[in-house]
Amino acid sequence: MTKIVAILAIFTIWGILDFFNIIMIFDKFFIMEKPKDKTYRYLWIIYYIVVTYIYCIFKINGIRIPEIIFYVMFYLRIVPLLWSRYGIKAKIPVVVIFYEEIEAVISTNMCILVVWLFRSGIDYLWLDDVFATVAALFFFILFKTVLYFRKSKRFNIWFANLPVKEYILLILTVYVLGNTESVICFSVDYESYIKIIIVLLMVLVLMLIGRIILINERNYTMGNVIGILEEQMEKFTGYYSELNEKETKLRQFRHDTKNLLLVLHSMIAENKKEQALDYIKKVETMYQKTSKDYDTGNFIADALLSSKAHNAELINTKIDFNGFIPSEKIDDVDMVILLSNILDNALEACEKLEGNKKISIDSVLNKQMWVFTVRNPIDKVVDINNNHIMTSKDNKDIHGFGIMNMELVARSYDGILKLFCEENEFVARVTLMLKEQNK
Repeated sequence: MTKIVAILAIFTIWGILDFFNIIMIFDKFFIMEKPKDKTYRYLWIIYYIVVTYIYCIFKINGIRIPEIIFYVMFYLRIVPLLWSRYGIKAKIPVVVIFYEEIEAVISTNMCILVVWLFRSGIDYLWLDDVFATVAALFFFILFKTVLYFRKSKRFNIWFANLPVKEYILLILTVYVLGNTESVICFSVDYESYIKIIIVLLMVLVLMLIGRIILINERNYTMGNVIGILEEQMEKFTGYYSELNEKETKLRQFRHDTKNLLLVLHSMIAENKKEQALDYIKKVETMYQKTSKDYDTGNFIADALLSSKAHNAELINTKIDFNGFIPSEKIDDVDMVILLSNILDNALEACEKLEGNKKISIDSVLNKQMWVFTVRNPIDKVVDINNNHIMTSKDNKDIHGFGIMNMELVARSYDGILKLFCEENEFVARVTLMLKEQNK
């Protein structure tokens, strides 16, 4: 009876650790978007618990066929819950299997070490489950430690979101090598040096895999910056084309201005006031169609601001721009990163407020210094700690990621990003030094 209770306790701890480890992988390292529909989510948590204990009971009693069936269900038991949280994606079960396989290899190597140290008197049937629990605890501590240091900005480590094919390749590599290692190390037919070599090979493979899936802040940022830029480019490419078309029409309008004025002069000379007023209205309408929403001095910034202004109208928000945005000495990509992230955060804040809102943008260019300030209304003071916004969102790192991108751009220009609140407004101010080498 004591043994059964101990085994149930092992599976309970193991299940809890695996649950939180896998949720951390998808929530904190992959930062996957969660669907709003939470239907059946609690049902799948119950399913997770039930499958865990049913598999444990079949294993305790040695009922082979049900044990084999529930063995597969046991290692994929969290997948339905993940699908309910993040949507049905093929990558989810693949990543889960990858995690479970790495955990299994680590626990197997612990068993091999115990076999070498203690040749007899050990129940190897349950030893692997004990070490699987230890491996799960190791991952839990590792993930929590990485998250702690990442938030404190002492170092930033992320998981590479590899394609499904690459995860499958890694799974097959670990599975084949892991089983080969088990056969050799638990057999008496092989010499000790061969066992040592296969174990060292397994350790080197695990280290290589760790190097593949763990990437630093710079690589993670560059990969995601590309994704953000692609999204931003798709949003305002249409407005860029529209501005180009307006520019062409404006040149045509200016070309015809002399003729338009001659017609107007003729109407006034003939005392045709009503006809002249109607003519002026038509000319005004024609001019409005050719005029740009924003004239910042930077054509790409004009397109981006026009794109954001259209989104702002949907939430009763006006974007008011004052100043000049340089078109030289700052890379277009860097400028888009700054503007798009700042404005997206401002629009998100305005969306939560009722009534008419205004986002104020002041852009000042003073010799080699560019100061860009964006202000948006808030209903309560934002909790800011070391330029990190404490958010109530499920995916808390998303805000930090956008801010991190802006900070990287600011630092590349020997500048700073400053976030603060004053007089019921949230203020984001970027100061850049525009030197010749930044072209």
